[in-house]
Amino acid sequence: MENVKTLFGKNITDLRVRNGWTRAELSRRVGISPAFMTHIEHGTRGVSLDTIDVFSKVLGVEIPLLFAKIDEPKMPNGEDRPSPTELEAHLKEEINHALSRYVRAVKSNDARMHFETAV
Repeated sequence: MENVKTLFGKNITDLRVRNGWTRAELSRRVGISPAFMTHIEHGTRGVSLDTIDVFSKVLGVEIPLLFAKIDEPKMPNGEDRPSPTELEAHLKEEINHALSRYVRAVKSNDARMHFETAV
């Protein structure tokens, strides 16, 4: 059984990442120190009811969702879904690869044809 502080921390982390915020940004919005935010996300420190209420309001979710055990959905092939960070890294890699191919095509005066096949 998962510890309630660990579960709360995982949900805070997930919601923070989904909002595109850093720990520092969320800690500023909630009114706690970045160091305390790190402890919360790692499940090593508990929070007051008032702080839970602030998290709920800042993240735009009902309080029960902050404590809900959410099973990560699987991909159709059964593999775990990539994290937002992994997905972002993959997309950056794909974009850089496509841009590299386009630049090579421009240098070879074949940009229009290459761009149409790349997209």
